[in-house]
Amino acid sequence: MQKKIYLNRYSDKIIFERLEPLKFRMTGFISGYSRRIIDLDGKTITFDPPGGPTISRGIDMGEFDKKWSDLKIEDIESEKSEIQSIIITCFYDISKMKWKTIKNPA
Repeated sequence: MQKKIYLNRYSDKIIFERLEPLKFRMTGFISGYSRRIIDLDGKTITFDPPGGPTISRGIDMGEFDKKWSDLKIEDIESEKSEIQSIIITCFYDISKMKWKTIKNPA
């Protein structure tokens, strides 16, 4: 399991934990003072904890760890657990992938 600690502007340790290849958990923020922007369907577009980091749909997770480059945030949900956490679901930005042509050796 990969973890990355992000130190926000208030020196809070925000932890990004990779749960699955395309799923992350974000913890370490103060829950009562976070801001959200939601769409008409009630889904979170942007989540902004005090001191950051602001996460939004379409942001590249490579901003937090270069190993996660080209993983774009697709969905942001609150997780029901003992600690305040956000679940981030991503997708691969295939427009940046490089493809190799494999020739038939026959």
